[in-house]
Amino acid sequence: IAVFDGKTQRIPDALNIPFIIVAAAVALGRGGVDRVSLCLGIGFFGAQWLFSRGRLVGSGDVLLAAGLGILLPQWRVTAIAIAIAYVLGAVIAVFLLLSGRKTRKDVMAFGPFLAAGGVIALFFSGQILPLFGM
Repeated sequence: IAVFDGKTQRIPDALNIPFIIVAAAVALGRGGVDRVSLCLGIGFFGAQWLFSRGRLVGSGDVLLAAGLGILLPQWRVTAIAIAIAYVLGAVIAVFLLLSGRKTRKDVMAFGPFLAAGGVIALFFSGQILPLFGM
């Protein structure tokens, strides 16, 4: 999903729906979905999509965030994933702007950053959460 979005700047439902199904199977295997985590993923990106009319984030990003909200074990991990995604995106965007490879009018796919944030949070939340007193 991250690679496809990075190359095409879109995430088709044909990729997101299977991800959501697999995430649900994993979550059910560990005992269930953290509803707050799911609401955080959908709500945070859904609100951005609604308020920007799809200009800031696309509907594919909303579904990807929903899948992460299902997959990640608790809302704190989902919050860390979102924060990491935005920090990574900002750092890369600043680098690309300063290097002249992108302008302020260019768009950047957010799926790769969201996916990276999810993977980092999934594997390193045990080390990251205590840094924030969580």
